[in-house]
Amino acid sequence: MIRTNQEDLVRISVVGKVDQPRMPDVPALPYFVDADGKAYLLPMYGGLIYNVRLGDSVNRWAAEMIQPGASIRNEVEGENAALRALSCLGNRARIVSGAATGKTGIVTGKSGRFLEQVICDFSVETLNLMAPGDNVLIEAYGTGLHLLDYPEIYLRSCSPLLLDSLGIHEEKLGDGFTLSVRHELPGESAGAGAGLSEYGPIGIQMSIASSYLEDELCFGDLVLIRDWDSTYSHGRFKERSSVGVVCQGNSLRGGHGPGVLVFMSGPSAELRPLISDEANIGTKLVDKK
Repeated sequence: MIRTNQEDLVRISVVGKVDQPRMPDVPALPYFVDADGKAYLLPMYGGLIYNVRLGDSVNRWAAEMIQPGASIRNEVEGENAALRALSCLGNRARIVSGAATGKTGIVTGKSGRFLEQVICDFSVETLNLMAPGDNVLIEAYGTGLHLLDYPEIYLRSCSPLLLDSLGIHEEKLGDGFTLSVRHELPGESAGAGAGLSEYGPIGIQMSIASSYLEDELCFGDLVLIRDWDSTYSHGRFKERSSVGVVCQGNSLRGGHGPGVLVFMSGPSAELRPLISDEANIGTKLVDKK
C-alpha cells in the first residue's frame, strides 16, 4: 500500500449554496459564440442538473459545459476561495438546509474562472428535494496530502478516499506505480485553462482528443494527460503527466471542451497508466459510498 501522510491531515468544514445557472455577459448575452462564429443559446454550467449523471457521455447533451448534479458557491469571495481550494474529490457533501437536509453526496469536480463553483453528486431523489440557495457543507479532507516516497508527485483536490480507489500498485518502493485510468491523452489536446494557477479544470479540445479515444469520454472518467503538469499552474511540460477527473461536458467554443479537474501531477516515469473500463468515480466512489 502506498505510504501517505493521511494521519496528519485536518478535517475542516466549508459551506456553499446551490448556485443558479450563469449566463455569459460577453460577447452577446445570453448567447454563446461557437468556433465558427455562430451564436447559440443552450443550458450551461451551474444549478441543479437532474438528468445528466456520472457515466454519461460528455458529447450527448444539447448544452454548454454542463455540470452534472449540484453546483455550489459561497457568495463571500474569501469564503468561496476556501471552498474551492479545500474541497477535494471524494469528500462528503452534506445538505444542511432546505427540504433535503441531512442527505449526503460527494464532491466530483470544480468549475473554473468566472463561475468558481464546486460540483457535487447526489442521488436523483435528493436532487428533486433540493433548491437553489440550499446550504451544502463539505467535510474537506485531503489538502496537504502527499506521497511519502514520491516527493516529485504533487496532489491537489485529492482526498484519501479517491487515492485509495485508484488501484495503485508498486512493484518496487519508490520506483513509480501503476494506476487505473479510462483514457490517456496527449498534452496538445488540453486547451482552456492553460497558464492558470487556480483550482479549476482544463478544457479538453475534442478536435484533437477524439483521435486518441478508444471509447466515449464520460462524466467521472479518470484521464491521464501526457506532457502536462499542474503542480503550480496548468501547462505543457515534457516528461511529466497529470491525472484528473472529467467533471464538465463538451463545448462548442474554440479551445474549450470537457473539463478535467487535475488531482495528481508528476514525472511520467513514475505515473504508469493502466487502462480500465471501470476507471470512473461513479463506479469507484459514488456507487460504493
